[in-house]
Amino acid sequence: MALDENLELQPLLDAADDEAKNGDDQLFIRRDWDEVPTDALKEPGGAIPDLPVWDEPDTAFRHPPQPAHNEPLRRRPRERDESAAPFAPALTMRATVSLVECTKLCEQLAHEWRALALIPTLEDVVLRAAARAFREVGGNETRVALRRIDGGSEQLALGPAEGGQSFCEAVAALSNAPREGAEAGLVVTSFLATGVEQADPRLDGGFFALTIGDERVALVLERGATVPGPVTTLSLAYAPESVPDGVAATLLGRIRELVEAPYALLAG
Repeated sequence: MALDENLELQPLLDAADDEAKNGDDQLFIRRDWDEVPTDALKEPGGAIPDLPVWDEPDTAFRHPPQPAHNEPLRRRPRERDESAAPFAPALTMRATVSLVECTKLCEQLAHEWRALALIPTLEDVVLRAAARAFREVGGNETRVALRRIDGGSEQLALGPAEGGQSFCEAVAALSNAPREGAEAGLVVTSFLATGVEQADPRLDGGFFALTIGDERVALVLERGATVPGPVTTLSLAYAPESVPDGVAATLLGRIRELVEAPYALLAG
């Protein structure tokens, strides 16, 4: 809309002042825009809608409701609130492990233990290495359970603690181990008989879980040369809210070292 240049504003302002003086309502007309009245914002929260001011009677801080005197206090945690932030999911680290030395060791020990009818396998080596690494990294002994996945069947054996036993005794103890895993601090699941090269471990209430993938052929370093050789993938799952990433990486790295150089596992 175009502004009429002949329109005089002063008579209109004077008329508004006279009407304000004679009427009941006070009409405020600001002539100097540099002067801002301090009482111009009367609504709660000032210029921000729905923001209460501190001196409002209905917006005082409200304490949470207290239990009645005859209501017993809760002695166990409340049920989990589904609207709350969920626990962090388990994380998984993987390592490709050379089995060149492990294969040689198992073949040699099977020959030496033929009178005992004991044939050590990669699973025995990994369990021994996991128990040793767990003791070194965590500072305490633990029993490691082996879960074998074979098609549609599943076998669970609870192995002995690593400390104080020779490798021969540990292999014999695992052969006669009870079929339970409730007392194990670490469960190792083997997929050697399934053809699955790598699998995410199931972290069922513990801090760690380990899986052994099926053997495959890849390039490995042997005596300074790169040659085809047997390898496997070890996958370690851990609870990130309880286990730092560095601890999990150290544990998996130590297991890998012991499997690739398994002769250190022969002693108790």
